[in-house]
Amino acid sequence: MGLKLIAITPEKSLPDEVQRIGRLIDAGFDFVHLRKPQMNEAEMCRFIESIPSRYYRHLKLNDFHHLARRYGLGGIHLNARNPQRPQGFTGNVSRSCHSMEETEKAITECDYVFLSPIFDSICKQGYQSRFSLEELRHWDMLPSEQVVALGGITAERIGMLREIGFGGVAFLGYLFEEMPSDEFENRIESIILKSK
Repeated sequence: MGLKLIAITPEKSLPDEVQRIGRLIDAGFDFVHLRKPQMNEAEMCRFIESIPSRYYRHLKLNDFHHLARRYGLGGIHLNARNPQRPQGFTGNVSRSCHSMEETEKAITECDYVFLSPIFDSICKQGYQSRFSLEELRHWDMLPSEQVVALGGITAERIGMLREIGFGGVAFLGYLFEEMPSDEFENRIESIILKSK
């Protein structure tokens, strides 16, 4: 079985971001997390509506969780800003975790959790790895389909992360930094190839 593939949008929108979101889902990504902490609710609604509705079941919201129901999106993501599952929400739920202890607790109530940063971040300056590969290899939570590696993830690191036992990989800077469209396509192809 292939690894779970997740992309996270950048805080600052890119001119071709909606096209990138569609291309990722068409290529086989499970979810794209819409992470726009600076947007207000009206702006988030406009952003969602700019994305073709055929992609909605693959989109997850990091903020304004109630909009997931309104638009029929794929789920919600819990974080420090929004730590609680909305009452009665039964869709897909994920959570950001930054320690092994936090992951072990969250995994019982989520479909999957991000553990980060595994490597030094590509897009967040000074956001450095919190884990050694050795301690990850000896962590009794792995292998697990529910633990997704985040932080400095590139196509070249997928094989190592699979071997350690991660059930998925999440990308932010690697897919949403400024780059020519052919480079973006090459990165997607490489990720898909290495994740199978």
